[in-house]
Amino acid sequence: MNMSKKKDFIINFVFYGILLGLLYIGFKYIAPILIPFMIGFIISYLIQRPVRYLNRKFQINKKILSMTLLLLFYVLISLLLFLLCINGYSWIMGITNEAPKFYQEVIQPTVSNLISEILSLTENMKPEFKAALDEFTSMMLDSSKQLLGSISNYAVSYVANIVKGIPGLFISFVMTIISSFFFIIDYDKIIQYLLSHMNQSARSFLSDTQYFLKNKL
Repeated sequence: MNMSKKKDFIINFVFYGILLGLLYIGFKYIAPILIPFMIGFIISYLIQRPVRYLNRKFQINKKILSMTLLLLFYVLISLLLFLLCINGYSWIMGITNEAPKFYQEVIQPTVSNLISEILSLTENMKPEFKAALDEFTSMMLDSSKQLLGSISNYAVSYVANIVKGIPGLFISFVMTIISSFFFIIDYDKIIQYLLSHMNQSARSFLSDTQYFLKNKL
């Protein structure tokens, strides 16, 4: 009995280990490839409601409406992303450039005045204590200067890492755009094809999910 339990444990351990390994490989290598297509399909799905509404109201061809709305959507998104990138870059560069000036005009005078006030209250200190306090003051000023320098360097490296990742993000964005246009052109056919290959329980689940998204959220 104990040997049987050990075998079951080993089999379950190996099975779940393989399963976790496959999930890891899927999320790390396969998911980044599929995500642009998934996002493209979701965007196509979200545009269907305004397309149907405008089609009923104005009797305009659904494909023309779909392409037009999708194009307007991506123009708006591209404009917002461009403005966000410009403002974000300007903000980070502004912080980086202003850090030394902020240190010299605000932090250093504030710390120096505070230390002067403390020294004025400790005039009767022994010389060795005053020397130790002066050394501590100098060390604090140097540390604050190094901290601001580190923050500035971190901001620059952060922007550099973002810039390095732009080509990959751009490719994913282009793939999302292309896939969404393909999905929206034949959206009804794609949905019918997918439904025809699902069993009744899967169809019911999708129907319930769609109802929940439309009426509960």
